Amino acid sequence: MHQVLDAFTLMAGGGEVVWRLVSATTNSPLTIVAEADDSHAATMQLKEFSHSLAELQAGRFPEAWKRPELTEAASAFLRRSSLGVARTDFRIKDDVSISLTSEDAIPFLGIAESASLLLRDEIMFGSTKKQRGSIEGMLGEVTTHYGRPAIRIRERKTQREFICVITDSLARTFETHASIQDVWMKRRVTVKGDIYYRPSGAIARVEASDVVPMKVARKELPSLHDPEFTGGLSAAEYLEKFRAGEIG
Repeated sequence: MHQVLDAFTLMAGGGEVVWRLVSATTNSPLTIVAEADDSHAATMQLKEFSHSLAELQAGRFPEAWKRPELTEAASAFLRRSSLGVARTDFRIKDDVSISLTSEDAIPFLGIAESASLLLRDEIMFGSTKKQRGSIEGMLGEVTTHYGRPAIRIRERKTQREFICVITDSLARTFETHASIQDVWMKRRVTVKGDIYYRPSGAIARVEASDVVPMKVARKELPSLHDPEFTGGLSAAEYLEKFRAGEIG
């Protein structure tokens, strides 16, 4: 039922469209029939909602759902569609039928929630701060953000994760910057670009212009071996004197 209520919130679009309940059945599948008035506003809102569902199926987060009054409902709706509700069917005016499946929603799991938090920060505390710079962290996953190519990074100092949206040109050559092996190995990278901060100081996201893997200096074990390191003492003797503060 919460899925239905959120769906109607998104269909209303935060406007003045009023829905009248016609029928409801709790038989599987749960089915709700409702109708709005025949005003121009209601007609246009239904067209916008149909377009939003089509955007989701095309791999893009709906522009209409980024509005502050809709992000909470969108977040909850997509979370259920990703994790619990296998399919939600919409039939609009008997001539439009759209089915939203978990496969359509899973790519956006968490994106709506992060957008909701960002918008809430902007509403409560003002706009986010933008700064040009670079951040070092571990490469987490290759993903999308509002339908754009993106990667997820865990920042080295704070261990917090954030989204890095990458340019189309960088996306086309990303394999030359970092490989899938780097993702699996959680390799450290430096991300350069525009950094957006929440008012709390936490990183909201990065618009990345370059991703540079950190170079790892590799040394062979023989080059690290130093037979004179303990000055002729055994390992046990050396450690005992070291703990006693006699050496080191």
